[in-house]
Amino acid sequence: MPLPLTPQQTLTLLRTRYPDALACTRCAVLLATQRSSYRLSEPERLAYVCAECRQDEVQAARVAEVRAETGRRNIVLARATMAARASMQPAIQSPSSDAHADEDLQSRLIVTPQPLAHRRRKGGRPRVGALIQLQKARDRARAHRQRRRTTVPA
Repeated sequence: MPLPLTPQQTLTLLRTRYPDALACTRCAVLLATQRSSYRLSEPERLAYVCAECRQDEVQAARVAEVRAETGRRNIVLARATMAARASMQPAIQSPSSDAHADEDLQSRLIVTPQPLAHRRRKGGRPRVGALIQLQKARDRARAHRQRRRTTVPA
């Protein structure tokens, strides 16, 4: 199966077949085959870009501008969030410098607790630990085996 031609290869083929053709230099769309169908100079004809490609270029510029603005806005919000989180971080205070050097670091630091509002879990069924689930599964299996042993087949 032959590979599709690139726009530049298609443009070369069109200009070979139609020497006076007007075609887009970006997407290689054939717009006219005779010089009487358009009024452009030779340099303009050879560098022509169709309206759809120009619209795509304008839209791409708008999208890039919006993304850049959104990026700038996100950076400002991220910095504000980081500053807010930094103010909520535990304040670590070391005791005076005359403290004994051999003391454990943990005993020398005083940590104020961080707010726990962000740690609250959402509603729903309460979580059951893995060990409890495993024990319940074992109990169910034992009860099932016990029932099968005690029932007599008819």
